Amino acid sequence: MPTLPASSSLVSEKPPAAGQYALLRGVPLFTALDDAAMDELFGYLHPVELKAGSSLFRVGDAGDAMYIIERGHVRITVTDADGREVILASLGHGDFFGEMSRLEPNVDAYP
Repeated sequence: MPTLPASSSLVSEKPPAAGQYALLRGVPLFTALDDAAMDELFGYLHPVELKAGSSLFRVGDAGDAMYIIERGHVRITVTDADGREVILASLGHGDFFGEMSRLEPNVDAYP
């Protein structure tokens, strides 16, 4: 599970729900898994809810989790040299991000 800073806007951690199994099945990385492997993967879920507008991680934070969006929207942004926010991606239900930190042994921080 990712380590969120003490000042994070984490609202709550909650147990996985049945609908999240279907959400996992929709992730292309997991479509070839058999039911036993999917059940094992499901056991690693740690659902969290964040307040709108909060930051999940920042550039340079340890890359220790993969995130799948069950509800709501996520914007992946960076700040350019002029201090402006640049939107790299807008994600919604079923989209995922952060997977490279779990799959690539040399990726240990968010770029």
